[in-house]
Amino acid sequence: MGIRFTTGNVNDRVVLDAFLEKLHHSIVIADAGYISKRLEKKASKHGNILLTCLRKSSLRLASFLDICLFNLKPRTEILFSILKERLGLITSLPRSVDGYLAHYIHVIFGYLFKKAIS
Repeated sequence: MGIRFTTGNVNDRVVLDAFLEKLHHSIVIADAGYISKRLEKKASKHGNILLTCLRKSSLRLASFLDICLFNLKPRTEILFSILKERLGLITSLPRSVDGYLAHYIHVIFGYLFKKAIS
């Protein structure tokens, strides 16, 4: 598992391209915007499977496993929504990269250990 923070002007495909170099024998779930023959070939070269949401015009059918994995995606988006809106993940207070990283870790651990603390 990996995470990478970038500025808003960095294309997400570039980040995915870098992740596919480092991942081996993994399943990568991505939006339909990542549909690319080049990325699929790169993923399969390292034993990875790149699953992208199918477009309505696609002739390929999703397997039961594909559907189950795609149904997990909204959970991730809900989690990030909770981290941003309720726990203050997005802030402009830190003055350095280390400060932002410390803030992100603080928010994520606060979420993980919320039940143990309260």
